[in-house]
Amino acid sequence: MDIVDKENVWFLQKAKIAKSIKRYREKRAKRQKNHKIKYKVRQQLAEKRLRVKGKFVKNKKFDIEHLRKEYADFKNLNQDDDNFH
Repeated sequence: MDIVDKENVWFLQKAKIAKSIKRYREKRAKRQKNHKIKYKVRQQLAEKRLRVKGKFVKNKKFDIEHLRKEYADFKNLNQDDDNFH
């Protein structure tokens, strides 16, 4: 195979990949557009549950401890910055 054939093969592979990606994105958009919530009760329960960074947590104690730890880490970072200047 010479250089021209290799470039042509690569171009065809690239076109095939682009076509596959386009098809995937169209199908994904169609799935998301047709999405509807079947059971409103499930949505209501999900809205009431506690979350940390978008993930459900089991109880308030975990949530409070997690927030305290994040606050302590943030406070330590700020103190380090103050000492640096």
